[in-house]
Amino acid sequence: MYEFAVALPVLAIMLVGIIYSGITFYDYVVLAEAVSASARVLATSRNAATSSDNGCQLAENALISATQNLTQANLTILATTSLTSAGQTVMAPVFTGTTGAWGTASTPYYSTCSLLLQDDTVVVGAAYACNLQIPFMNANLCPLAKGAAIQTTVYTSSGQTTVTLGTCPFTNCISSITTVRIE
Repeated sequence: MYEFAVALPVLAIMLVGIIYSGITFYDYVVLAEAVSASARVLATSRNAATSSDNGCQLAENALISATQNLTQANLTILATTSLTSAGQTVMAPVFTGTTGAWGTASTPYYSTCSLLLQDDTVVVGAAYACNLQIPFMNANLCPLAKGAAIQTTVYTSSGQTTVTLGTCPFTNCISSITTVRIE
């Protein structure tokens, strides 16, 4: 009985750690699928038929609807960067989930969406708050700390470019990035 009393707290901490890790992994998979869905919509609806819904707004709606199981206040669509074949870089303002549009209230992203051309490479990214605190220790196992750069390398016909989408806006976060070519 003594052995059980000694082993129980360790087993309980391990069980709680497995549960929290599973929840965080689920959040990451949902976030990655949502970013992929958003990128697919953006790639195929550059010239949306209706004037009220352009490609960027449709992509935003796809990302938000694909993350219905996540807490929307903890979701941040970082930015979308378009690299044209001429090597020019167009960076969209950061979407924080409070303006209802990609961008800010004063500089919405919808006008930038019209600059997307066929064969442009677009990077779509998002971050989600994460907390994998180890009990009784001052360590968090989430991959990104607040202020850590979220970036990827994009390969185009003119070479490779490192694209920084933004930084982790939360205490700790997970992120997902998808690169697509505009059709």
